[in-house]
Amino acid sequence: MWQQMSEKDGNKNKENVKNDEDDENDEQDEENTESVPSPLPHAYLQKGGLSHTSLIVPPHRPNSTTQTEMQWVLSSARNLLLALGCTPQDVLSVHLYLADISKFASVNHLYLRFFGSSCPPSQSCVGLGPNAGFQVAMGLLVQ
Repeated sequence: MWQQMSEKDGNKNKENVKNDEDDENDEQDEENTESVPSPLPHAYLQKGGLSHTSLIVPPHRPNSTTQTEMQWVLSSARNLLLALGCTPQDVLSVHLYLADISKFASVNHLYLRFFGSSCPPSQSCVGLGPNAGFQVAMGLLVQ
């Protein structure tokens, strides 16, 4: 049976529901997004065993090639994974950023060699254009 509520009562009820939902969402957000301090500047360790690295960017070298930068990025990723007590097999997904998307095949070859070709992590690749400031960068989600 439908009951008509006054506008004042209806707004009060909506506020109570909203406040209850906000309290639950705040508790969930605190549980899911609280970061644990990390000694690594670009790694964020989450409760529940997830780690997100925002971006691994090689140092600027004017004459570096895409392959050289990818090797540096993968070496840094290996060091990061070791610091977290993980291996490449613990990586769930990778965001790869390339200044020149036509270099994807050569970079992907190194990617598959690092992560393995039988079951590599999910990968997205974005072409940023020549003004990116780097040839290759990578972000990781690690479990």
